[in-house]
Amino acid sequence: MAPTLCQYRPVAMDEGWKGLRPGGPRLLPWVGVTLLLTTVALGVPLIIFIVKASSKGCQDGLLAVMECRNETHLLERQLTRAQEGFQEAEAQAATCNHTVATLMSSLEAEKAQGQKRVEELQGEITAANLKLQTASQEVEQL
Repeated sequence: MAPTLCQYRPVAMDEGWKGLRPGGPRLLPWVGVTLLLTTVALGVPLIIFIVKASSKGCQDGLLAVMECRNETHLLERQLTRAQEGFQEAEAQAATCNHTVATLMSSLEAEKAQGQKRVEELQGEITAANLKLQTASQEVEQL
C-alpha cells in the first residue's frame, strides 16, 4: 500500500451536513428554491425587455432617434458655419468702418487745406484787383 500524505478524520454517516452548515440538510432545498425564484424574478423582466426592445415600434423609434441625431448634427454644423460667416462679416464691417473713418478724416483735412487755399487765392485776387485799379487809374491819368 502506498503511503498517504494526508490523513482524514473519519466522519460518521449520521452527521451529514451538520458539521458544515447550520440547519443541516434541510437548508439545501431552500437555497435551490431561492435561486429558482431569483432566476425567474430576474428572467421574466429581462425577457419582457428583450421582446419590447426588439418590437417594430421600438426599432422605428430607434431609427427616428438616429435620424433626429443626424439632423441635429447637420443643423449644428450649418449653425457653426453661419456663425463663422457672421463673424467674418462683422470683421469686414469693422474694417470698412475704420477705412471710412480714415477717409473722412483725410477728406476733412483736404477740405481744410482747400478752404485755406481758397482764402489765399481770394487774398491774391483782392491784391490783383487793387493793383489793377491802381494801374487803371494811372493809365487814366496818363
